[in-house]
Amino acid sequence: PDFAEKLQTLLAPCVEADVDAVYLGYIKGAPWRRRIAPGLFEAQYLWTTVGYVLWPRGARKLLEMLPVDCPVDNFMAWHMSTGALRVAATRPLLVRQEQPWDMQSDVQHSDDKVID
Repeated sequence: PDFAEKLQTLLAPCVEADVDAVYLGYIKGAPWRRRIAPGLFEAQYLWTTVGYVLWPRGARKLLEMLPVDCPVDNFMAWHMSTGALRVAATRPLLVRQEQPWDMQSDVQHSDDKVID
């Protein structure tokens, strides 16, 4: 199946599971909370925002959580770890970065930035 077919198959269980977002590409930072459906897991902590689908409910939650006081992937991961943001993740990944994080990017990574 192509990307669109895989994505469509995985989105239906997300709606039923009442998730706020589904990550298509990520770095897994903690064990899965539970299996939602084949190829779909409820996440406890994910890094990077390579690719994701955000439902309007999830967008409203994120807006209520402003301001963002750290890198956005850490911000979203923190709220997912507390249960304030319910996130599912595809496994295997449906989206991959062209290069590993912090490689050949014009965006400075937070690990490399000196904070005054």
